[in-house]
Amino acid sequence: MNHELPTMNSFIKPAISIRVSELERLLDEQIPETLYDSETAAESLPIEVQATKLGAPKLAAEGNTIHYRIPIGIRVRKDIGVSVATADCEMMMGLKTEFLISSDWSLRTKTEIIQYSWIKKPTLKVGFVTVPVETILLNTVHSKKQLICDSIDEQIMQNVNLQEIIAPINDLPNPVEAPFVGKIWWSSTPVKTYLDPLYVKDQALEITTGLKSNLAVSIGEALPVKPLEISSPEFAQSLRSPSTLLLDAQIALKTLEKIANEQFAGKPFPIEQFKLTPKNIKISSEDKKLIVKATLSGGFKGNVTIKAQPFYDKSEKSILFKDIELDLEGKDIKSKGIALVATKTVLEQLNQHLKIPFKPLAKSINAQINQYEIQSGTFLKSYITDYQIENLELTPQFLKGKIHLEAILSFKIEKILVESPSKNTV
Repeated sequence: MNHELPTMNSFIKPAISIRVSELERLLDEQIPETLYDSETAAESLPIEVQATKLGAPKLAAEGNTIHYRIPIGIRVRKDIGVSVATADCEMMMGLKTEFLISSDWSLRTKTEIIQYSWIKKPTLKVGFVTVPVETILLNTVHSKKQLICDSIDEQIMQNVNLQEIIAPINDLPNPVEAPFVGKIWWSSTPVKTYLDPLYVKDQALEITTGLKSNLAVSIGEALPVKPLEISSPEFAQSLRSPSTLLLDAQIALKTLEKIANEQFAGKPFPIEQFKLTPKNIKISSEDKKLIVKATLSGGFKGNVTIKAQPFYDKSEKSILFKDIELDLEGKDIKSKGIALVATKTVLEQLNQHLKIPFKPLAKSINAQINQYEIQSGTFLKSYITDYQIENLELTPQFLKGKIHLEAILSFKIEKILVESPSKNTV
C-alpha cells in the first residue's frame, strides 16, 4: 500500500560556477565571423564595407545581463575607376545580452550594441582627395545595429537549449539506493525556482539558484511517484546561504528489520563468559515502543525480547532508547540459569550501546556526493553540514520523523556542451 506523507517547505540553493573563458568561447562560437558585408547584402553605399570579428569577446556580468566587448576589423573599398582604393581600420564594439527565461524554459535573449569606439581610425585617400569614410562607417554601423544584434540572438537561441539542460533532472532515479538502508522513495510538489543576480568572481561567472518545494521521503515503502515540475526562475536577492531541506521522513519497520538481520544476525556477542548469537530478528511496535524479538544460539539457547522507546539525541545525533525492557527466555536448564545471571548484564549493555547512529550514514553519503560528474565537464559538489530529527513517532508500520537538513550544493561547469553553430554572415 502506498502512503501519502504530509510535506514541509524546503529551499535548496545550489551555487553554479561557470568559467568565464568557457563562456567567452561559447559566445565566440555563437557570434558570426563576418558581421556585415555590403556586397553580400547587395546594398548601394558610397563605399564597400566588410566587418569581421578579430578576436573572442571579453565578458562581464551584471544582474541577468552579460556584457562583452568584441574587437571588429573593418575593410573599406572604393572603386575609383582606374583602381580600387582600400583602407583597414579597427573598432571595439560593446554589447550586452539580456537573458529572459519563459515559463516553458525556452530562452529568449535581447542583444544591444551599447557603444563602439575606434582602435584604428580609417583613412581612405583617392588621389589628392580624402574620402570621409569615418562618418560613412559610423552611419553604416548605426544603421545595421539591429541586424547585427538580431543575428547574435538568433545564434544563441538556436544553440543554447535550456529545456535540454534541465531534462536530466526529470530523469532522477526514484527510488534511489543509499548505503545501509537500501531504496529511498521521494516525492516533491512543483518546484519554484529563483536566481540571484549574476556576477564574476575569480575568473568565473557565479550564479546562485533557489529551488523551493515540499519534499517527502520514505525508506522501505513506496510513495506515489509524480512527474517533477520545475518552474522557470525569477530573479531574487540574497540566496547565497546553505540549502535547507525539511523532510517528512519515514522508514518502514520491515526495512529496520532487514538492516538488523544484515548487521547482527549470525554474529556472536560476548556477555561476560558467554556468547549470544542472534538470528531471525523481528521488529514491530506497540504502545510507542519498538519491539525486537530474536532467537539466540551459542552459549545461550532461547529467545530474547527487547522493548524500548526511541528518541532522538541532538548531541549524539543518534536515535537512542529509553525505558528498555529485556526478557531472556532460556530453552534448557543451562540457558534458564544463564538468563537469571545474565539479564542484568545484558540490560546494562543495552542501555549503554543500543542506538541507531546517523553520523556514519552522513559520512558515507558525503563521501559519495562530495564531487560527482553529472555529464562531461559538469560537476556537482555537495556536503551535508548539519542535520537534526524532530517529532520522532512510532506507528504500526513506520518510524517517522521530521528531518532538518543543511547542505552546501554547488555546480562547477568546466565545459559547456552545445551544437556547433553555423557561421552565417549578417
